[in-house]
Amino acid sequence: MVSHPYLRTFFHLVLLTQLSACPSLGSPEQNAECIENQNDCDAGQVCVEYKCVFICDTTIQCEPGYICIDQTCQIDGRACLNNTSCEEDEFCNNQTCTAKYLNGIRCTDESNCVSGFCVDGVCCNTPCEGTCLSCDSRYTTQLVNGVCDYVTKGLDDKDECTGELACDGEGACYRKEIGEACSENYECISNHCHRSECRMNGCGDGFLNGDEECDDGNSSNTDQCTNECRNAQCGDGFIRDGNEQCDNGSALNSNETPDACRENCVLPSCGDGVVDTNEVCDTGSLNQDHYADSSRPCNRNCSSFAPHCGDGILNGDEECDHGDSNSDAHPNSCSTSCLLPYCGNGVIDQGEECDEAQGNNTGITCNTSCLIPRCGNGFIDLGEDCDDGNSDSNDSCLNTCLHARCGDGLSGPVSRSAKMEIQ
Repeated sequence: MVSHPYLRTFFHLVLLTQLSACPSLGSPEQNAECIENQNDCDAGQVCVEYKCVFICDTTIQCEPGYICIDQTCQIDGRACLNNTSCEEDEFCNNQTCTAKYLNGIRCTDESNCVSGFCVDGVCCNTPCEGTCLSCDSRYTTQLVNGVCDYVTKGLDDKDECTGELACDGEGACYRKEIGEACSENYECISNHCHRSECRMNGCGDGFLNGDEECDDGNSSNTDQCTNECRNAQCGDGFIRDGNEQCDNGSALNSNETPDACRENCVLPSCGDGVVDTNEVCDTGSLNQDHYADSSRPCNRNCSSFAPHCGDGILNGDEECDHGDSNSDAHPNSCSTSCLLPYCGNGVIDQGEECDEAQGNNTGITCNTSCLIPRCGNGFIDLGEDCDDGNSDSNDSCLNTCLHARCGDGLSGPVSRSAKMEIQ
């Protein structure tokens, strides 16, 4: 194959000369596009060797395969249509045979390169095949293009790694699972590295997002923030360390149901006012161990009721205690205050003729001794001077309950008061 461009042009001319000499083809004039100086060409063209060619100042004005020589577009001896028209160390570049490029020069395909490898848009020293490899120095630690090397850690120029993952700097993509140590988000499949560990992206990533109330970056439900990123509170169903004793959720926590977790997330206990398993009683804040008058409180360990009037046991300063038989209405009964029957309790007990409670003080229908007012009952009632409880008028108190005195027509001792009246 002829290698020198000028030799190729020379042989082309020789071939044309030989062909013009052939009788079958006729003379040049017979096959010519034009004859010089006869204005046979279009405007902007001139006739050169029986062919119309464009007038030019630079090669840019010429058609592909032509160059501007002597202000006319003439065939370029280096012109080509494809690589087969060029030498082995050349390639057809814009219809012109061009020397193949050295490594590092930008290329469009492997035929452009001396090495035969066009990788990442540059001529490369190797095929550079595999994950996270590049010949472009922008993505490696190499200072110049054309040398295949690992893609720098954290980059992914060819988008070879899944999602937001990136190359690890050693010829592979990062694919760290949840819980593995990390330093950057692109190392984790979740694309979230938190506190040097691959974490789930979203609630639990340590960042407050969307409608999250909190996010402490962990999956614990027993601290101040639940794993649903809600502030911990009594009733959420999670027992908060150091703050709650129990928590069965707001639907089950109860201040009335026996043995239930209470609504303030404390365990059921003696004193909460609910009788739980193994408790005999529970009167809440009224629980006490000492005598409780007429009330019926539970003792402080909820094992029994505290001593009180009505338990059937004589305790403290009680005068009596007949338990459930104590009554404030039935005669001769121990009262509900554990007092023996007495005049003034409003009940006519044994030995009493009447009992009007506070009304006894008037002495009109019942006196303070619970006797019906009358002379001879032994008590000085309203209108009486005396009452010695007998019917003898010969003593100092007549049977009319008046003091004996001189002049009353009766013989007998005169009372001191009557004597004073006589004087």
